[in-house]
Amino acid sequence: YYMGKGKAESFARDYAKKHYDSSSPEAYCRPQGANAPKSGYIYHRWVCGWADEYGCAGRLLITGSRGSGYYYGTVLRGQRCP
Repeated sequence: YYMGKGKAESFARDYAKKHYDSSSPEAYCRPQGANAPKSGYIYHRWVCGWADEYGCAGRLLITGSRGSGYYYGTVLRGQRCP
């Protein structure tokens, strides 16, 4: 399953909410192996950073899974808080 940047960022926010009890995280993603997505392309794997209202942050690998709305989240850097 391939996804665009917005969907990857949505999945990263979902992961932070579910696994770290973050209530309103922000996320920024880039395709794995690239600095930015190419216009018009969708990707299978995204590296995503997230941060929440408490200053806690982490990094994830979001990988598309079969079917819309499913993904795998792999922790690249666990939650760190100030």
